[in-house]
Amino acid sequence: MVPTSSVEETLVDPQSLEFYKDAASVHNLKIKKYFEEKWGNWKVYIMKTNKGKDRAGNAFSPSIINLSALDLKETTDKLIALCNEIAISPEDGAEPEIMTRSMQIGVEDHHDPGYWDDEITKKVSSGNFWFRPAYNSNGKVVIRFLSPRPQNETYTKQWLGVSIYLPLEVIITFVKVLQKFEKEIREDEKAKFKALMRSMVF
Repeated sequence: MVPTSSVEETLVDPQSLEFYKDAASVHNLKIKKYFEEKWGNWKVYIMKTNKGKDRAGNAFSPSIINLSALDLKETTDKLIALCNEIAISPEDGAEPEIMTRSMQIGVEDHHDPGYWDDEITKKVSSGNFWFRPAYNSNGKVVIRFLSPRPQNETYTKQWLGVSIYLPLEVIITFVKVLQKFEKEIREDEKAKFKALMRSMVF
Protein backbone atom coordinates (compact mmCIF):
# COMPACT_ATOMS: atom_id res chain seq x y z
CA MET A 1 0.00 0.00 0.00
CA VAL A 2 1.33 3.42 -0.94
CA PRO A 3 0.37 6.29 1.40
CA THR A 4 -1.54 9.14 -0.20
CA SER A 5 -0.36 12.10 1.85
CA SER A 6 2.38 14.10 0.18
CA VAL A 7 3.79 15.91 3.22
CA GLU A 8 4.87 14.39 6.51
CA GLU A 9 4.34 16.84 9.35
CA THR A 10 4.77 14.90 12.57
CA LEU A 11 8.34 14.69 13.81
CA VAL A 12 9.00 11.05 14.61
CA ASP A 13 12.33 9.27 15.01
CA PRO A 14 13.06 7.38 11.74
CA GLN A 15 14.82 4.74 13.87
CA SER A 16 11.53 3.84 15.57
CA LEU A 17 8.99 1.36 14.22
CA GLU A 18 6.24 3.92 14.96
CA PHE A 19 7.66 6.10 12.19
CA TYR A 20 6.73 3.43 9.60
CA LYS A 21 3.14 2.74 10.64
CA ASP A 22 1.73 4.42 7.49
CA ALA A 23 4.63 3.55 5.18
CA ALA A 24 4.45 1.81 1.82
CA SER A 25 5.19 -1.92 1.91
CA VAL A 26 7.21 -3.87 -0.64
CA HIS A 27 7.97 -7.48 0.27
CA ASN A 28 9.55 -7.23 3.75
CA LEU A 29 10.44 -3.56 3.53
CA LYS A 30 8.70 -0.41 4.75
CA ILE A 31 9.35 2.71 2.68
CA LYS A 32 8.46 6.25 3.67
CA LYS A 33 9.26 9.74 2.46
CA TYR A 34 9.86 12.42 5.05
CA PHE A 35 10.66 16.14 5.00
CA GLU A 36 13.39 16.97 7.49
CA GLU A 37 12.57 20.43 8.75
CA LYS A 38 15.95 20.84 10.43
CA TRP A 39 17.86 20.41 7.18
CA GLY A 40 15.15 21.53 4.77
CA ASN A 41 15.31 18.47 2.55
CA TRP A 42 13.41 15.34 1.65
CA LYS A 43 14.56 11.82 2.46
CA VAL A 44 13.16 8.41 1.68
CA TYR A 45 13.64 5.86 4.45
CA ILE A 46 13.77 2.12 3.73
CA MET A 47 13.39 -0.14 6.74
CA LYS A 48 13.63 -3.91 7.27
CA THR A 49 12.86 -5.46 10.63
CA ASN A 50 15.28 -8.13 11.82
CA LYS A 51 14.16 -11.21 13.71
CA GLY A 52 15.99 -12.65 16.66
CA LYS A 53 17.96 -11.34 19.60
CA ASP A 54 21.58 -10.59 20.39
CA ARG A 55 23.64 -12.36 23.05
CA ALA A 56 22.34 -9.95 25.68
CA GLY A 57 18.77 -10.91 24.83
CA ASN A 58 17.91 -7.64 23.14
CA ALA A 59 15.90 -7.63 19.92
CA PHE A 60 17.95 -6.81 16.86
CA SER A 61 17.55 -3.25 15.63
CA PRO A 62 15.92 -2.74 12.23
CA SER A 63 18.10 -2.16 9.19
CA ILE A 64 17.45 1.33 7.83
CA ILE A 65 18.70 3.03 4.68
CA ASN A 66 17.86 6.61 3.84
CA LEU A 67 17.96 8.05 0.34
CA SER A 68 18.18 11.72 -0.53
CA ALA A 69 15.35 12.86 -2.79
CA LEU A 70 18.10 14.12 -5.11
CA ASP A 71 19.18 10.51 -5.70
CA LEU A 72 15.72 9.07 -6.45
CA LYS A 73 15.63 9.61 -10.22
CA GLU A 74 19.12 8.20 -10.76
CA THR A 75 18.37 5.27 -8.47
CA THR A 76 15.21 4.23 -10.31
CA ASP A 77 16.81 4.71 -13.74
CA LYS A 78 19.77 2.51 -12.80
CA LEU A 79 17.57 -0.15 -11.18
CA ILE A 80 15.45 -0.40 -14.33
CA ALA A 81 18.59 -0.63 -16.47
CA LEU A 82 19.95 -3.38 -14.20
CA CYS A 83 16.70 -5.35 -14.43
CA ASN A 84 16.83 -5.09 -18.22
CA GLU A 85 20.43 -6.31 -18.18
CA ILE A 86 19.50 -9.31 -16.03
CA ALA A 87 16.62 -10.11 -18.41
CA ILE A 88 18.98 -10.51 -21.40
CA SER A 89 19.68 -14.24 -21.72
CA PRO A 90 22.12 -15.69 -24.28
CA GLU A 91 20.57 -17.68 -27.14
CA ASP A 92 22.03 -20.91 -25.78
CA GLY A 93 19.89 -20.57 -22.66
CA ALA A 94 22.81 -19.81 -20.38
CA GLU A 95 22.41 -17.35 -17.53
CA PRO A 96 22.65 -13.60 -18.26
CA GLU A 97 26.20 -12.28 -18.58
CA ILE A 98 25.93 -10.02 -15.56
CA MET A 99 24.94 -12.98 -13.36
CA THR A 100 27.90 -14.95 -14.67
CA ARG A 101 30.16 -12.04 -13.76
CA SER A 102 28.47 -11.89 -10.36
CA MET A 103 29.46 -15.49 -9.68
CA GLN A 104 32.97 -15.01 -11.06
CA ILE A 105 33.66 -12.37 -8.42
CA GLY A 106 33.93 -15.32 -6.05
CA VAL A 107 32.88 -13.38 -2.93
CA GLU A 108 29.55 -14.28 -1.33
CA ASP A 109 29.85 -12.34 1.93
CA HIS A 110 28.38 -8.85 1.51
CA HIS A 111 30.45 -7.72 4.50
CA ASP A 112 33.58 -8.22 2.40
CA PRO A 113 34.64 -5.16 0.34
CA GLY A 114 35.40 -7.52 -2.55
CA TYR A 115 31.70 -8.36 -2.81
CA TRP A 116 31.03 -4.83 -4.07
CA ASP A 117 33.23 -5.16 -7.13
CA ASP A 118 32.95 -2.16 -9.47
CA GLU A 119 32.32 -4.46 -12.44
CA ILE A 120 28.84 -5.41 -11.26
CA THR A 121 28.00 -2.85 -8.57
CA LYS A 122 25.88 0.13 -9.59
CA LYS A 123 26.30 3.37 -7.64
CA VAL A 124 24.44 6.66 -7.65
CA SER A 125 26.62 9.70 -8.34
CA SER A 126 26.52 10.86 -4.71
CA GLY A 127 28.07 7.55 -3.68
CA ASN A 128 25.45 7.10 -0.97
CA PHE A 129 23.59 4.10 -2.46
CA TRP A 130 25.01 0.98 -4.12
CA PHE A 131 23.34 -2.15 -5.46
CA ARG A 132 24.25 -5.32 -7.32
CA PRO A 133 22.61 -8.59 -8.39
CA ALA A 134 23.31 -11.83 -6.57
CA TYR A 135 21.89 -15.29 -5.93
CA ASN A 136 20.37 -16.10 -2.56
CA SER A 137 20.72 -19.44 -0.78
CA ASN A 138 17.79 -20.82 -2.80
CA GLY A 139 19.35 -19.91 -6.12
CA LYS A 140 16.97 -17.01 -6.74
CA VAL A 141 18.16 -13.69 -8.14
CA VAL A 142 18.05 -10.81 -5.66
CA ILE A 143 19.23 -7.22 -5.71
CA ARG A 144 21.31 -6.34 -2.67
CA PHE A 145 21.52 -2.71 -1.56
CA LEU A 146 24.21 -1.00 0.47
CA SER A 147 24.26 2.36 2.21
CA PRO A 148 28.04 2.66 2.62
CA ARG A 149 29.75 4.17 5.61
CA PRO A 150 31.09 7.70 5.14
CA GLN A 151 34.13 7.78 2.89
CA ASN A 152 36.29 9.19 5.69
CA GLU A 153 35.77 6.02 7.73
CA THR A 154 37.86 2.91 7.19
CA TYR A 155 35.97 0.03 5.60
CA THR A 156 36.35 -3.19 7.53
CA LYS A 157 35.10 -6.69 6.92
CA GLN A 158 32.99 -6.37 10.07
CA TRP A 159 30.76 -3.60 8.75
CA LEU A 160 30.69 -1.70 5.46
CA GLY A 161 27.31 -0.09 6.06
CA VAL A 162 23.63 -1.04 6.17
CA SER A 163 22.76 -3.71 3.61
CA ILE A 164 19.38 -5.19 2.68
CA TYR A 165 18.07 -7.05 -0.35
CA LEU A 166 14.92 -7.64 -2.38
CA PRO A 167 13.96 -10.51 -4.71
CA LEU A 168 14.23 -9.55 -8.36
CA GLU A 169 10.51 -10.11 -8.94
CA VAL A 170 9.51 -7.23 -6.64
CA ILE A 171 12.13 -4.71 -7.77
CA ILE A 172 9.78 -3.04 -10.26
CA THR A 173 7.19 -2.58 -7.49
CA PHE A 174 9.94 -1.02 -5.38
CA VAL A 175 10.89 1.26 -8.29
CA LYS A 176 7.27 2.37 -8.73
CA VAL A 177 7.06 3.42 -5.07
CA LEU A 178 10.25 5.46 -5.40
CA GLN A 179 8.98 7.03 -8.63
CA LYS A 180 5.70 7.95 -6.94
CA PHE A 181 7.55 9.58 -4.05
CA GLU A 182 9.89 11.43 -6.42
CA LYS A 183 6.89 12.84 -8.31
CA GLU A 184 5.10 13.88 -5.11
CA ILE A 185 8.24 15.55 -3.74
CA ARG A 186 8.79 17.40 -7.01
CA GLU A 187 5.19 18.64 -7.03
CA ASP A 188 5.43 19.71 -3.39
CA GLU A 189 8.60 21.70 -4.08
CA LYS A 190 6.96 23.37 -7.08
CA ALA A 191 3.97 24.35 -4.93
CA LYS A 192 6.28 25.82 -2.27
CA PHE A 193 8.15 27.81 -4.91
CA LYS A 194 4.93 29.20 -6.39
CA ALA A 195 3.70 30.19 -2.94
CA LEU A 196 7.00 31.95 -2.28
CA MET A 197 6.77 33.85 -5.56
CA ARG A 198 3.22 34.98 -4.76
CA SER A 199 4.30 36.19 -1.34
CA MET A 200 6.98 38.37 -2.95
CA VAL A 201 4.56 40.19 -5.29
CA PHE A 202 3.96 43.79 -4.07
